[in-house]
Amino acid sequence: MFFVRLQEDHHDLDDEGVGIDDDVAFIDSPIKKDKRKREATALRKAPQAPKRFKSSYICFFMAKQPEIKEALGDKATVTEISKRSAEMWKSLPAQERQHWDEVAAKDKQRYMVEKAAYTGPWQVPWKRAKKGKLTRFARPWTS
Repeated sequence: MFFVRLQEDHHDLDDEGVGIDDDVAFIDSPIKKDKRKREATALRKAPQAPKRFKSSYICFFMAKQPEIKEALGDKATVTEISKRSAEMWKSLPAQERQHWDEVAAKDKQRYMVEKAAYTGPWQVPWKRAKKGKLTRFARPWTS
């Protein structure tokens, strides 16, 4: 619950002669944040920079996803596939989990090597074409 102070400065009395503060309102809805456009200075990861390493669960999920999709059928949702994958991961024996930990360690090693060799920028500015804005000479001059 949120309290909002209103602009009115008067007070009233209720039936018992107790003052009621009219300049305070109670709001049950959460405050919504303004959806603002990304600032022009906002940066993103450079597309040519090395991709981050994958965790052991992600490696497991990527390998087992086709099997899970086939078992659940063509109309399986992403949620159902993810739930089945999580169940399989939780019930995985320690020896098989060790295998996926090793796969993830190799991927992490790959990332560290690529990271050490990479010399370019890690972040680049967002550049998006502005829709609906025509340049000065976008259309030919009329006579």
